Amino acid sequence: MLRQFFSLCFALSFMATLPAQIVSTLLTKPGQHFEGITWAKSGEIYVVDFVTGQGFELTTDGQITEIGRGNGALGGTVDEKGNFYYSEFNTGNILKIDTAKNQTIYCSGLIGPAGILIDEENQIMYVANYSGNSISKIDMAAETIQATILASGGLINGPDGLVFDPDGNIISANFNNNNIQRITPEGEVTRFATISSSPNSGYIVRRDDQYIIAGAASPNIYSISLEGEVRQIAGTGVVGYQDGEAAQAQFNLPNGVALSPSGDTLILTESSTDGRIRLLTNFDLTNTIAIEQTFEQVHLSPNPASDQINLKMNLKKAADLTINLIQFNGTVVDTLTTTQASKGIFERQIMLPSNLDAGIYLVQIVAEDQVYYEQLVKQ
Repeated sequence: MLRQFFSLCFALSFMATLPAQIVSTLLTKPGQHFEGITWAKSGEIYVVDFVTGQGFELTTDGQITEIGRGNGALGGTVDEKGNFYYSEFNTGNILKIDTAKNQTIYCSGLIGPAGILIDEENQIMYVANYSGNSISKIDMAAETIQATILASGGLINGPDGLVFDPDGNIISANFNNNNIQRITPEGEVTRFATISSSPNSGYIVRRDDQYIIAGAASPNIYSISLEGEVRQIAGTGVVGYQDGEAAQAQFNLPNGVALSPSGDTLILTESSTDGRIRLLTNFDLTNTIAIEQTFEQVHLSPNPASDQINLKMNLKKAADLTINLIQFNGTVVDTLTTTQASKGIFERQIMLPSNLDAGIYLVQIVAEDQVYYEQLVKQ
């Protein structure tokens, strides 16, 4: 018992002396629209621009050099030999830049590719097909390089970020909603986690027993445990550019995320047009905020919808609900309903505004201090 007491005192003392996690701006490059970012084990940093299609090499002191150009560049990765691969969303190609900085088409025939992942044996490449709602698999040792579909549809909805779990399964983040999937090497898909306070997710990395994921339209950075518990690492929930301690920092559409080889620094892109890249230094996972999961099994139908939707979900506690229809920039288009709901299954038929233009919206469900989002397509 005495030994346990001294161990606890030491642990608390160590935690109290941890240096503060600090968010700083590494680079602003107005006009650039940075997306995926990759930090190789050998130290190189690569970042791509979706609008211009450019691929860049970046240094930790903010120097940036163009090394390639594609058509709608989104995600990227590096193999064990140091070759950099990045996706061409608009053409369905994966481009390869070798260590001599020569660019070639590595694979074609994908469907709006985004995130890319290569296994430790450097044998299999996985690609998130954002437009195809699927995950492709490429045998890198094959004589002919071609993509086949590993998993598609169902829970996979606009996938972008990919990372391995400790057992070799793929963890796939959706950009079109806030669900995270686990995909086995055989292609079986199950729900892994939901980030209830964010309408969608950006790219994802893993450090030991935690996943780190950018909140995209929710201007926060989150961690997810191997058991699926979601916690907030950084951000105030308010869109902005404030640097400083992680809990007070502000982000604008944080999307790309990469981890330094030492594991103590995160680098982040923001999908805004000011070309901003941020660093989170002294990175640790001891000072995070648990995100309560009030909403479960949320389902909208039909989706796409024309004049009405059916909303069904499981509430983990009784709550006063406000259901808004909002645009991606956060502007409220209409408050669809307000009601008191009991714990358990909640189901409601909701009419959409008669003058609502066709397009993509978010259904925002607010229960006191909890917020949940689902994407809705209006026909």
